[in-house]
Amino acid sequence: MKEKLNHLKNYTKFLMVTEAIVYGNLEDIVMKNGIWYQKQGVHRMTNTMMKKLFMHGNVKL
Repeated sequence: MKEKLNHLKNYTKFLMVTEAIVYGNLEDIVMKNGIWYQKQGVHRMTNTMMKKLFMHGNVKL
């Protein structure tokens, strides 16, 4: 059950990030210690950042 819950949490994060990318309301994502974080700012995500994000998929919002 716990494994399913973790999978659901990760999927929810993935959906949030996908939605943010699609609608362009994700200000900026920064990587710290191999984990992506949302950062308040005025920059939009670059293609490189997007590719990295989808390759690694470990996102903290």
